[in-house]
Amino acid sequence: MRGILRYMKTDFVLIARNKLTFYMVISPALLALVFLAVVGRAGHGSMTFAVSADVPAQLVRNIEEFGKVERLADSDAVRARVERMDSAAGVVMADGAPVLIVEGNEAEGFAERAGYLVQRAAAGDIPHFEEKKVASKGNRALELTATSLLVLAIFVAGAVPGMNIVADRESKVLQATAVSPLGGKGYIAARALTAFILSLVNTAVAILIIGRTDVIGQMMVAAASSAAVTLLMALLLGCSADNQISAIASIKLIMPVGLGLPITSTFVSEKLQFLYYWLPNYWQFKAVESAWVGRYDVLSCFLALATGGIWLALLRNWFRQKLGLR
Repeated sequence: MRGILRYMKTDFVLIARNKLTFYMVISPALLALVFLAVVGRAGHGSMTFAVSADVPAQLVRNIEEFGKVERLADSDAVRARVERMDSAAGVVMADGAPVLIVEGNEAEGFAERAGYLVQRAAAGDIPHFEEKKVASKGNRALELTATSLLVLAIFVAGAVPGMNIVADRESKVLQATAVSPLGGKGYIAARALTAFILSLVNTAVAILIIGRTDVIGQMMVAAASSAAVTLLMALLLGCSADNQISAIASIKLIMPVGLGLPITSTFVSEKLQFLYYWLPNYWQFKAVESAWVGRYDVLSCFLALATGGIWLALLRNWFRQKLGLR
């Protein structure tokens, strides 16, 4: 166990030292920031109001009837909150009257809606809304973009240990590991655990940035069920390249299969979906897609693990031969 932990520690040290793997690890977070800047916070909650401490308690309670309220210390804190990347309106007091603060680059009509609601709340004329759930197909483009981003976060979790395997092959460390007490199984276990931890961390960070904390449980289950897929990607990359340069070329070949192929399933009719059933990353994509809309897709999670395990078993001897592990 100590040997496995030592290799895992080495993995994370290499990530921090190697600019390529470092930027690979943080790329999902950077893309999540881009996603947030383009489409705004993707949560399904109501409008957010940041209020300073001097706003009367009754007014705050009135605002809470129709919006989410964040209480802050003073007007400076409110302005700082409004200037963050998501859309939030600020409410402060000036000359005994509430004043609305907006950044100015929110979606069209945001300031007008926020101002109207604050005026109604200040007058005590609280608007009441009746909640009624209807069947909705949602924003398919948004769902597909978000799902692809989160699958990328998991893919990177497999690619980074794969790059480290390539580095071990290039530096002849792998040959020494093969005859060490750790052995091949311990080496693979260390890489698998690194990929597993990275997939959970990358997914959680992306979800937190996007603002979908309401589905973080479902997304963690989907990421965890991708363990066999991430290990498969790591080993495929590690076996297909002898050095860092060729590893980059291999990523360009593996990524379209790992990411692009499952995405094409969204444009294929239900009758032809069976053509993808043999792909573990297809079931991974389905699990993440369901998690995004708040569902636990137990079947897709199970099949992602099962098909990934089958492919690992089928390619076991090839992996051993290429890596020289016992």
